[in-house]
Amino acid sequence: MGITSEISGSKPIPAWLLMLPIAAASFVVHLSFWPGQMSPDSIYQWRQLTTGQLQDAHPFLSTLLYSIPFAVLPHPAFVIAVQYVVFAWAAAVFLREVGRAGVPAPVVVLATLIFAVFPPNALISTTMWKDVPYCIGLLLLSAAALRLVLGRFRITAGLALWLMLSGALVVGTRHNGVLTIVPFFIIVALVAPAGFRRPFLWMTLGQIAFFVAIKTVLLTILSVAPVPDAYKPIFSLPLIGAMIANGDPISADDMAIVQQVMPLEAWRSGYRCDSVDRLFWNPEISQGPLVQNAMALDLIAVRWVAAHPLGFVSHQLCMTRILWDPLPRPDERVAVSPRKISNLPVADELGLHSDPLLPSMRAALVGFYGRFLARSAVYNRPATFIWLGLAFAALLSRFWIPRLWVVFCPALLNCVGLAPLILSQDYRYAWPSEAVAVIFIVVGFWWVFVRPPAVVRMDT
Repeated sequence: MGITSEISGSKPIPAWLLMLPIAAASFVVHLSFWPGQMSPDSIYQWRQLTTGQLQDAHPFLSTLLYSIPFAVLPHPAFVIAVQYVVFAWAAAVFLREVGRAGVPAPVVVLATLIFAVFPPNALISTTMWKDVPYCIGLLLLSAAALRLVLGRFRITAGLALWLMLSGALVVGTRHNGVLTIVPFFIIVALVAPAGFRRPFLWMTLGQIAFFVAIKTVLLTILSVAPVPDAYKPIFSLPLIGAMIANGDPISADDMAIVQQVMPLEAWRSGYRCDSVDRLFWNPEISQGPLVQNAMALDLIAVRWVAAHPLGFVSHQLCMTRILWDPLPRPDERVAVSPRKISNLPVADELGLHSDPLLPSMRAALVGFYGRFLARSAVYNRPATFIWLGLAFAALLSRFWIPRLWVVFCPALLNCVGLAPLILSQDYRYAWPSEAVAVIFIVVGFWWVFVRPPAVVRMDT
């Protein structure tokens, strides 16, 4: 089990102090892209806030969370400011727990500063995206998991509440959240000492019940519009595109359905193994047949997967590259954040326009982005940091702290839960895992290469 000495009882730096540099970095970026960054997704979610007509295409719980600061001051700058302040606090809570684990204060401060200036953190936390509250939940869950592991899986009422609330935040703010949280609590229940497993089984059931409740009872009570019908066959589109691009055989009946939705050449030219966008937003797609044939399209895709499993695996490996592949493709671009409010007619209707308060800083940030972030490279791909974080978690678990890998599970399970659902190479999908990994890398480097940690002894 490695070292068995107890953890040092050094007093950690308080979270309110650790959050200051993280919030300050986001504040500078916020002023530079004032009143905040908003993609088309952000703008349509903002419209839901202004009209009160909720829709579950973006999980409505994330919109409800945004409605809290919106009720205080209905301005995007205020809503986004509240978002990144809470994000800074969540990261600081994780860093505080790292300090409680015996990491020296200077190393915790260094990890905090690196986290603060890590470009994706400030760029994405100042964008109105559901991925930010999701990341807040993931950071808080990772912090709770660290306390749990170092406490030998002994549960208190406060820690149970912490785990449940952070888990609920993850479940409610992104569609893959339940695929992250339920496996996490099952894993914790399996690895906990025999006498401590029951609470985690109840937590697993509680998260499932919460997911069912928000997708049925709460959705009905709040009159939330379900996911639009046009989105129902969206997962089948790239699979059918792969089938056509590969020249795989298709029956006459299936071909007739496929061509009702879109001409064959549009399927072929619009298919990309790493994104559904050129198919789903294709100008030649017919929305009526797309909706009417949703079930038939799903069945066509399933039949292709069954008949050509290797073709499916090849397609899926390409579609999930943002999660696992640290190597860029030639001339591959990466979009970390929009760096503006997207120019859409609906943005004009809502009075949403970019008006930077620090134009010189904005120019510097845009220049930095163009030189170092716009083109995909090993150093700016999320997978690079996720693999490094996983490596440090595995090393520390193997040689020093048994079961520390459980703390990295939320970050890893975010990627696993995304794998069957991801439909593009959006950086923000993998970013919550990357944010957790950055802290793991700094602390892991200290523990592995500088001073091995003192470890809580496991009784099993």
